[in-house]
Amino acid sequence: MEFKEYFQQPYQGGDSFLQEVVFPIFGEETFENRFYTSILDENPELETIARTTGIESICLIGTIQVEFNPIDIFDIKVTNHVQMARNRVAIQQLVRRIMNTYSSAFMIFHYEDTKNWDWRFTFCSKKGSNDDTTDSKRYTFLLGPNQSCRTASENFCKLLQKHGDIEVKDIEAAFDVEALSKEFFCKYKQHYLRFVDYMCNDENGIRQSFIDTSFDHTEMDAKKIKDREEKPIRDYVKKLLGRIVFLHFLQKKGWMGVPQDKPWGQGDTNFMKHLFEKCTEDQKENFLDKVLEPLFSDALDTDRSSDDFLFDTNVKLDCGSVVKIPYLNGGLFERDYLDEPETRFPVEYFADLFEFFYQYNFTIDENDPNDAQLGVDPEMLGRIFENLLEDNKDKGAFYTPKEIVQYMCRQSLIAYLQTDVDNEETKTAIESFVKTYNVELLGGTDSELSKSLDNRLKDVKICDPAIGSGAFPMGLLKELFLCRGAIEKFDDAASIKRHIIQQNIYGVDIERGAVDIARLRFWLSLIVDEETPHSLPNLDYKIMQGNSLLESFMGLDLSTLADDQIKIAKKNRGQVSFIFDEADTKKNIQIYLEQYFSESNHSSKSQIRQAIENTVKEHIKICAGYDSKVVTAVDNLTIPNDKFFLWHTYFSDVFNRPSGCNGFDIVIGNPPYGAKLSVFEKNILKKLYTTAQSIKNVQKGSLDTYTMFIELAYNMLCKNGCLAMIVPISLTSSDSSSGVHRLLLTNCDDIQVSSYAVRPQPVFENAVVNTSIITFRKTLNQCERIYSTKMYRKGRDFNLHSLVDSLEFIEVGKYLLFGRIPKVSKQIELNILDKLFSNKRLSESMQISGSPIIYRFAGGRYFKVITNYSNGSSAERTIYFKKSIANAIGCILSSNLSFWFYQIYSDNLNWKNYEISEFRLPPLSADTIKQLDVIYNEYLADIELNANIRQTSGSSSYNVNTFKEYKIGKSKAIIDRIDDIICPLYSLTQEETEFIKKYEIEFRLSDDE
Repeated sequence: MEFKEYFQQPYQGGDSFLQEVVFPIFGEETFENRFYTSILDENPELETIARTTGIESICLIGTIQVEFNPIDIFDIKVTNHVQMARNRVAIQQLVRRIMNTYSSAFMIFHYEDTKNWDWRFTFCSKKGSNDDTTDSKRYTFLLGPNQSCRTASENFCKLLQKHGDIEVKDIEAAFDVEALSKEFFCKYKQHYLRFVDYMCNDENGIRQSFIDTSFDHTEMDAKKIKDREEKPIRDYVKKLLGRIVFLHFLQKKGWMGVPQDKPWGQGDTNFMKHLFEKCTEDQKENFLDKVLEPLFSDALDTDRSSDDFLFDTNVKLDCGSVVKIPYLNGGLFERDYLDEPETRFPVEYFADLFEFFYQYNFTIDENDPNDAQLGVDPEMLGRIFENLLEDNKDKGAFYTPKEIVQYMCRQSLIAYLQTDVDNEETKTAIESFVKTYNVELLGGTDSELSKSLDNRLKDVKICDPAIGSGAFPMGLLKELFLCRGAIEKFDDAASIKRHIIQQNIYGVDIERGAVDIARLRFWLSLIVDEETPHSLPNLDYKIMQGNSLLESFMGLDLSTLADDQIKIAKKNRGQVSFIFDEADTKKNIQIYLEQYFSESNHSSKSQIRQAIENTVKEHIKICAGYDSKVVTAVDNLTIPNDKFFLWHTYFSDVFNRPSGCNGFDIVIGNPPYGAKLSVFEKNILKKLYTTAQSIKNVQKGSLDTYTMFIELAYNMLCKNGCLAMIVPISLTSSDSSSGVHRLLLTNCDDIQVSSYAVRPQPVFENAVVNTSIITFRKTLNQCERIYSTKMYRKGRDFNLHSLVDSLEFIEVGKYLLFGRIPKVSKQIELNILDKLFSNKRLSESMQISGSPIIYRFAGGRYFKVITNYSNGSSAERTIYFKKSIANAIGCILSSNLSFWFYQIYSDNLNWKNYEISEFRLPPLSADTIKQLDVIYNEYLADIELNANIRQTSGSSSYNVNTFKEYKIGKSKAIIDRIDDIICPLYSLTQEETEFIKKYEIEFRLSDDE
């Protein structure tokens, strides 16, 4: 029997699985029969955990040997109504206990009634002890009659083709979630481009109905004009395909195409494909206008609760054309002007699209780094958005890995829950609870600590000011849900999630598409725990579009509306009539917002939304004293928009909290960096942000968007609020970060900075620059503790999850330089810095003229080129010294010690003048200078001997340039001899000298210099 045919059947039992899957792949000779040993009978202490997860029995049916590694095979029977996703934590605890340390296992989860339920095949690996919170991982294929088993069957066929010569890494590759995600997106993009190209082709008669020509064409060539004109087409296709993808998640709940006489949950799990296949030929030829758009607007975007949510698809489905379709009170399916033109696509476009989606399992529950189901989860909506984002580089955006999201969410939540906790034992218990969700660590569900934390979790206010597609808010939703669920025993999982979404999480993004995707992911996370469709939470004024950095318009500060401003507005308004008698627009906006959140009727909500928009415009006009230019501009505004964001208006509940502790408790995210700003925007931002202002001999201002987002976050935090952001590494290594440092060092504490490289391979796969993660607590007091880590790189056997679980922080407050935080992790490095800083600065020996030492300020990944002659490189800089010591200094700057100093204080790309000036020189005797002069000449001769001559060609064969490519690593033995001479001059011990010589040796001596 073929794997796919077998996997799409109901579970056939343990013996069948061995005969059809295990033995063909691994060989019967590798199998050790355990005669269906009952784990629960032999380990009665596991009975309680098993029962809470709905597990009825666990049988060890045998063990196979792979590379001398035992892989146990378990048959696990669960009850019909178990919610596997909800019990992930308990299942993970159980898995850890039934597996041996440093072992692997195959686990087959199936239901008692195998005829009616799908089954799961899980691969587990465990490296640590039962008490280790991050030791085990689970990767699952969902199998059975209702699933597409293509990926599982293809991956198992690859194992079969190994002919028994299988390694553990081959099994891990078969369960590679990331590979599946990349494959899906790659194919998805092909379909996306196919639709776009068809619409952009003038011969098809669609393009002119969609293009936008109402933009400034100045300094744009024909290609750029055409590209800008067609942006609405790309936006339309993104939205169209996004709607279709969303419905593929929804149909997995059995909520699409439910027969009239059947309950929710018994709909067609392949509704979209079957809807297309059952169409008439005429309907297929105009499938979008005749079938899809009525489904979008008349069903999904129309409240039909009075008619039992019935909808006539006008397609002869197997159960009839009239079926149940849920009403989704959200923005995704609202009809807009781009839906108006008639748009026909070739029949095969939709046929191929639905066939493509059919090949994949769609799972509503978002994967966890330690517990992943191999399929397309809602996070894919975020990946699609991020990867198709227009001008992604200009906006400085990149997709944050799931492991990093989880780490940052947990760290910020731990910091928040530990606020005002002095007892170290309690702090440790809180940290362990957040990482394991084991409520017993808090003394049980009824302990005072549990009750206190539960209340704090209910009250927390969290914001991502650059929400993107919602990775961080979704991460915090999951952490809050699992923490609260553990304490509250998941008595009402859906209500817990609904409360978190409505009361705890806020977000803003400049891209409307990002906001739509983020809302969708929240909605999908909610319906995981719903038995029947309910109106979705009102997210319109929780997850919003806006320019987070600007709470102003045309120079007007919109953050406050004081009484004296109102009086001025009244005095100057002339004959203009106010909408409200008291002109207290801010108060009226809050009244409307409260009405909006409590309203479920679609048309009533639309009216309230329009009233809010009108009132916000009036609010701005009042601030401007009814200046005619402002009035005209405001009348032409769409609210909300990408021009500004009214933090204190829309989120007034956060900035006017009953406790008086106004502001967010947690601000988290991956803000844009290096985004392009107009001159007008720069002038405004310089006035708004102190970190953007240069103050002589105090700080150098930065207009990089990430530094302003840090200041924005600081301003939005309440006292003792916590921040976690991923930013470029220039935070640790730039004069222009000095403004941020000054702000944080005078007002925050518990500052932690960890750093990650993109060379030789990106630690964060999607990052294009070296990055840092910064966390801090806003105390309004002088900083007492600032911690750092070394620069982490992706080496052999790299595992991102293991990395973030074992970060080594060390306190570095006394080693800060101007705009620089040293990237170190070990005490030995601080000892070296102590000795280094006891010597004089290199700058004290520099001269305006003299003997040159020339260094490359750019390039040189793991070594730096320092010579006493020019190579004609455009990246050269020259410093001058006395002739008697110039070569000795050139030699010292060529050392491992100098490179280490460069590494820990620079951005790992450029060697700035300040950084080289801050390096220290030891006392140099005449004999030492002579010794260094000799070895320096030997070193220079050696690097020249090993250099490659490279050529670059210009526009013609006559325009040829040559340059030297230095292979400094080949001279490492000589460099080590330099350190043997100079390190004792700094009083470094032999151990410290060896540390410096071997620093990053794995990378420094690799082929990839």
